[in-house]
Amino acid sequence: MKITIETGGDPNPRVVAFKTFLRRNKKRIIAGGVLLVVLLATVWACSGIRESQRKSEEWTRMHNYWECRREEPASYSFSHVCAKYNPDSPDYDPKATYTRTPTATP
Repeated sequence: MKITIETGGDPNPRVVAFKTFLRRNKKRIIAGGVLLVVLLATVWACSGIRESQRKSEEWTRMHNYWECRREEPASYSFSHVCAKYNPDSPDYDPKATYTRTPTATP
C-alpha cells in the first residue's frame, strides 16, 4: 500500500532540475569524490614523508657533530675540525658527513 501526500501544486523546477542533474551525473560525481580523496591522501602522505626526512637529516647533523667531538682529541684543534658539523657554527656544511680519520700505527 503506497501513501501519497498531496502538496497542492507543481514541484519546484529548481529541485527537479537538481535531481535530474544528480541522476545524470552520478558516476562523474562519485569519480570526482574518489579523486579528491586520493589527492588529499597523497598530499597528507607526502607531508608526513617530508617531515620524517627533515627529522632524520636533523638527527644526522647532530650525530655527525657529536661523533666528531667524541673521536677527535681536543689537542688536535677540535673546534676547527668539528666546526663544519656544528649547526651553530659559521663554517657549518649541511652536506658534510663525518668520517673518522684513521690513526697512524707505528
